[in-house]
Amino acid sequence: MSVKKSILEEKNNNELYFYIQPESRFVAQAVKYSFDILKERGEIFSDEETNRVLKLIEDKKLKESQEIIQENIWDKNSVEDSNALELFSQLNIWCFSIVFGVIFGSVLLALNFKKLNKNKLSIIVIVFGVFYTIFQVFAINYLDEINFEIKNLTLIFSGIGAAILHYLFWESYIGREISYQKKSILIPSVICILIYIPIIYLMIIGD
Repeated sequence: MSVKKSILEEKNNNELYFYIQPESRFVAQAVKYSFDILKERGEIFSDEETNRVLKLIEDKKLKESQEIIQENIWDKNSVEDSNALELFSQLNIWCFSIVFGVIFGSVLLALNFKKLNKNKLSIIVIVFGVFYTIFQVFAINYLDEINFEIKNLTLIFSGIGAAILHYLFWESYIGREISYQKKSILIPSVICILIYIPIIYLMIIGD
């Protein structure tokens, strides 16, 4: 967010001090401008106070840059427009694929295709999710049998499956330019958790 120094220069010192407090919610640029203006007006800061404000500015810059990177990579086309089409976001599909399994990520993506009236693709992505999940189970079991030494095999395979859903299906058939509202994942999350509860229970009593 761009901040004009001239606007901050119109504020009095008490208002500017509010910008540089530890709990300040203003962006890094606003904090820096406020600090600079106060110094220009002859306000004296101890070395300790100066270091605190400078660290506050740097911490805010780091957080803002991380948010920008995340926004550019994930869900960069999501909007707040209530008239835009509701879709499950790219980030949610990645997360569901990795946390719950590729089959669940493929279901979310299939629902997106259905929303876009791409019913054939909806079926294709479901079929992919099913076969990939079967392949993943057999592949992991085989690698375990031959004592293939690598950790987090499930996570690795799920990550690969999520990447295929994103780069092969989303980018090819939904595209990078589409604008959409993020659809709530509350119901899919509850369904996944309810499915996993008996599975985890059976695994526990099986041990």
